[in-house]
Amino acid sequence: MRISPIKTLLLLLLLLGIMLSSGCAPTSTVSPTPGNTPEPEKETPPKTPTETSTPPDPVIYLSSELPSFFLDQIQFPSEWKLASQPEAANITIKVGSQDPRAQFVYVLAAPFNTVVDTIPGENLQTVWQGTNNELLSPKKLLVTRQTLQVFEQIWGAASENVIVLNELQISQRAWRKEFCWTILPFQDLDPQWKVIEVDGQSPIHKSFNPDAYPLTVPISIQLTPDMQPAMLDQIALPPSNYDPNLLVTVNLTGVTALVRATAGMMEFRGNTYPAEDIRDILTEADITHINNEVPFTP
Repeated sequence: MRISPIKTLLLLLLLLGIMLSSGCAPTSTVSPTPGNTPEPEKETPPKTPTETSTPPDPVIYLSSELPSFFLDQIQFPSEWKLASQPEAANITIKVGSQDPRAQFVYVLAAPFNTVVDTIPGENLQTVWQGTNNELLSPKKLLVTRQTLQVFEQIWGAASENVIVLNELQISQRAWRKEFCWTILPFQDLDPQWKVIEVDGQSPIHKSFNPDAYPLTVPISIQLTPDMQPAMLDQIALPPSNYDPNLLVTVNLTGVTALVRATAGMMEFRGNTYPAEDIRDILTEADITHINNEVPFTP
């Protein structure tokens, strides 16, 4: 089939017009408006499973300076391991005031016939440290090895003024009139000893305040950072060796006679005069026994 030259020319012009119209058509674009710029999507990191750390097994260390009467009463779970060195433990029980959980009371005692009643706590420490020059302080302190270990944690290393003996040797040497006194646990007191006040505090007085007494020894429990504080609830420390509710005091005055010069002063100053200076001592005790040489009635 032959196409005439005119038709061929028309087809060519038609194709050229289609090509020009498609190449010049405006491209549709959207200009972003301020504030409407779309933010690129952030990649969400893959979720990791929650890590849970298992607490270490409890390993407890009981410090060597702890008194035996205290050690015998400590309770903790039987499955806990016991360390022989503090570095191997994550729980340590020791003498110290960092985190006190219990306290034990010691006393300064002298032979019963000692005249001195009280000394400052500072004087007692100077005897321990070897710098004492006070006339009313003891020349020597007699202690057991266990008591030595306890107070070296508080006052530092003992001087040559501190002599380590056993209980029987302490009793024998103290009564040789060498001005040797002793520091011993409160529960070890017996009638041969006189308790000396320290800083005005004495465990045999009703007004005794253990927190103001230099011979109150604090016991602390220390945990390593990886141990939960709840572990403390599983440790039962013994109560203090001093319980004021169990303390009973008895005064014995010896022979008393309200006659002669005493009676003369009572006539001059009044009947209450003889007891004015000792009233508090007599009334503080639970029992006061006075041996009156001269009866008031038949």
